[in-house]
Amino acid sequence: MSEQFESRLRDHGYRLTGQRREVWEAVERLRHATPDQIAAELADVDTSTVYRALDVLVEVGLITHTHIGHGPPVYHAVDPTPHLHLVCQRCGAQDKARTSPWRPGCWRPCRPSTVSPPTWTTWRCPGGARSAALNTMRPDGNIMGPVGVVQGMTHFGDPFTEQKLLVAGEGWVGLDRAVLTLTGGDRVTWLDSLTSHRIEAGTSTQALILDPHGHIEHDLHVVDDGTTTWLIVAADTSEALRDHLDRMRFLADVVVSDVSDTFDVVWIPRREPFGEHPTWLVPLEYAGLGWTPAGSDRGGSASKYVPSRPDRLIGAEVVMARGERPQGPECGTWALEALRIAAGVPRVGADTDHKSLPHELGLIGPAVHLAKGCYRGQETVARLHNMGRPPRRLVLLHFDGALPDAGADLMADDRVVGRVGSVAQHYELGPIGLGVVKRSVDVSTTLRAEGIAASQEPVVAATL
Repeated sequence: MSEQFESRLRDHGYRLTGQRREVWEAVERLRHATPDQIAAELADVDTSTVYRALDVLVEVGLITHTHIGHGPPVYHAVDPTPHLHLVCQRCGAQDKARTSPWRPGCWRPCRPSTVSPPTWTTWRCPGGARSAALNTMRPDGNIMGPVGVVQGMTHFGDPFTEQKLLVAGEGWVGLDRAVLTLTGGDRVTWLDSLTSHRIEAGTSTQALILDPHGHIEHDLHVVDDGTTTWLIVAADTSEALRDHLDRMRFLADVVVSDVSDTFDVVWIPRREPFGEHPTWLVPLEYAGLGWTPAGSDRGGSASKYVPSRPDRLIGAEVVMARGERPQGPECGTWALEALRIAAGVPRVGADTDHKSLPHELGLIGPAVHLAKGCYRGQETVARLHNMGRPPRRLVLLHFDGALPDAGADLMADDRVVGRVGSVAQHYELGPIGLGVVKRSVDVSTTLRAEGIAASQEPVVAATL
């Protein structure tokens, strides 16, 4: 390998510096790493030198890089054969697999591609975490196939066209969701006692599980078909949620089961039941069709938080047997994310933190009933609604020309006033995102995230 390093640099007219060798050896050692991760590995090489060395090593063909989602480039050694780039969606571990044959023993395919030879698949890492093949790379570093995520692809070559298909009510999207079921005679009343919204047999509901201080812990998309209650939840929180539900059963006639290995969840861009399949309908507010019955209290009704949303998100989540899919073109998750963000609909986990309250995110009404009986966190919900104002508010961010990383600080002058959540490129609006900012920040203030200017469009009202 040392001879290859030396010959490649000489052939391209570059000097054999110790710093270039150190960067190359760090890439070999780390296998897949961002420039900052490489710089952290090399205490005696400054970051700017790392970036310059990476550019040279790419030019001479020793290493290559790819982009995962909206994150920084990930560098790895040039591989003489095409491979799948795998990223675990729970633990973040990265690995690669040959496109053919599949490598046994380390990764196993969950839903193989219908393309031959395969360019992507979904996987489980050795610890059982859901994982994704993100890129199929050629030896020159170019992407051979589409970019994918677990249970669905991020895009199929043209995210903007896919957005337009979904807006027109066509196509479908595979989602990274887990599915839990509740059975037993007490399932409906028992779940109703634990969650923030009223749960009734034969209905579709969004409900939250809060901590004792009213902060959001879990977001449940609930469908009851009369005999079974289906819970569509984020894949990375399903184990913790199931443990919590099991601890709360006591003597109730309820059985909690994780059926994620048997069922997938897909999005359809129509708010209607999908045959006999359990179907969760987006709340009326998100679809611009009215208001979810949510009662009122001394502080008024739920409508005061979000008088109107920036756009509409029309659709449903459908539970289907593993491998079963709707008819029509499959669209990527990037397209759906862009439409969700444009409509000002927060996603718990992406747009929340450990301090998030339902009031800050416009979830009073769609996911929280104001006249419901006691549940954990209900006192905080009622007190803040009746007597106070939430300390933060959700905004739609319009970025100037580029997207920052999710999680970046939002700055007003030299002050941190909030945090970026989800980000996406929208086919009409350009680079957009959701953020949560301090209530005291004026809506006309131009914010900055990683140096990128962003204007605010209120989702949750600035004055309550």
